[in-house]
Amino acid sequence: MPPEKLAKLNNLLSKIKKDSVSPKDIEGFLVVILETIKKSKNELETLSKENLQTIADSIAYIEKNHAEALSTLDDKSNAVLGQIEAKLVLLDSTLKKVQ
Repeated sequence: MPPEKLAKLNNLLSKIKKDSVSPKDIEGFLVVILETIKKSKNELETLSKENLQTIADSIAYIEKNHAEALSTLDDKSNAVLGQIEAKLVLLDSTLKKVQ
């Protein structure tokens, strides 16, 4: 909290303790409080929007990498299956020769 706002609050507190608070003093106090609340709310909304964008960007990044990894895995799986099938054909042919 800025020092000038803190000084205003301390001044109001001392007046309250002396039982000499005027409506103008209370209005000033409420203005300071409401300004602080409004500023905090705006900062929270900005932060929330930034967080949502960061989350959306992260999800897009994960989805992209997942798709790439899945594609790579499919390619490798297909290659291994092709090798296994070729070896099975060779084995079958070798077994026929042996029989």
